[in-house]
Amino acid sequence: MDTPNNHPDSRFVKLAFSVPDMDKAMEYLTSHDIKILKKAGTAQDSDVVCSFLGCETPEKGYDKGLWEAVVNVPFVEDPDEYLIEIIPY
Repeated sequence: MDTPNNHPDSRFVKLAFSVPDMDKAMEYLTSHDIKILKKAGTAQDSDVVCSFLGCETPEKGYDKGLWEAVVNVPFVEDPDEYLIEIIPY
């Protein structure tokens, strides 16, 4: 089976879903054992997401705009290890 790890440029491939209620969406994902890579509004674990997206963490001084966007949204991983961004609307 192919996974993002088998393809060097796949870190730029991700899915994004918008949800009307972030709390309910995260509760649902958690209750279904979906792997949460990073919670919304926190920088904790953002380094994992930055490596997927190909950006640098802020202490390196690069990609400030992308970093700010990454911090504000949660990211989960599907069973094939693809990154999924959850966006509130």
